Amino acid sequence: MRFIGDILKVGFFYYGPRLWRLGSVIPLEKLQESKGREEVIREILIKYPAVEIEQGATFYRLRKNPVNPVAATEYDSPPGGNSGLGRMDSRNFPVLYCSTGIDTCIHECRVTLEDDLFVAKLSCKVPLRVLDLSVQVEEDGDEFESLGVATGMLFNAPIHAYEIIRAIAKAAFKKGLDGVIYPSYFSAVHSADLPFVNVAFFGRPIAENKLAVDCVNRLVLQRVKYEYSFGPGAF
Repeated sequence: MRFIGDILKVGFFYYGPRLWRLGSVIPLEKLQESKGREEVIREILIKYPAVEIEQGATFYRLRKNPVNPVAATEYDSPPGGNSGLGRMDSRNFPVLYCSTGIDTCIHECRVTLEDDLFVAKLSCKVPLRVLDLSVQVEEDGDEFESLGVATGMLFNAPIHAYEIIRAIAKAAFKKGLDGVIYPSYFSAVHSADLPFVNVAFFGRPIAENKLAVDCVNRLVLQRVKYEYSFGPGAF
C-alpha cells in the first residue's frame, strides 16, 4: 500500500467496520459490568425525560387464553408466581405491559392462530409520570459514546439484556415514577409512519385505581402479511 501510495502521491488508510454496530458502545459495555452500571443508569435517568401521561389517555393490553376474559383483574400485572418473565418485571416487582397500538401487542405476545385472544382498552384514571426511553436525546459524542445507541440496543436484544433493563426500571421506580415508555422490539419493521411504543406501568395499576378497563373484545386474526429480502447464507 505504501508503494502504491508513493507512486500515486495519495494516502491510504485502513477503514474498518463500524464496530459500534456490533455492540462496541462504551455505555453499553459499562451497563454489562456491575461497577459501571449504576453510573450509566443515573445518566439515563438524567438525560431521558420524565413525561406526564394525561388522565384519559388510552392503551391496549392483549391476553392469550385468559381464564375469565371479561374480568378486569385478568388485565392487571401478572400474579406473583408469574413475575420475572418479562423485560422489566421481577419477583416482588410486578409490571403491567401495554401499548399504544394493537399491532404491537400482537407481535410482542408472540400469538398463534390457536390462541384465544382478548384485548382490553385501558385508560388512565389519574395523570401518571413515566420515564420516556423512546425519544432521541441530544448528545455531543459519536456512536461509540452514545447513550441513545446503547439504550436502543438494549431493547432490541433478547433475554440476556433483561437483567440490565430491570435495573433501569427499578431505578425509575425508586425515583418515584409510575412506569417507563420504551420502543417496541418491532418498531424497526413496523409499517406505520409513527411507530407505536410500549408502556410498562409499575405495580398493579388496575387494582391501585390508576388504570381502568374500558372494554374487552375478542381479537380474531384474519390476515398476516410479511415483507422481506434475502441475504447471503454464508460468508
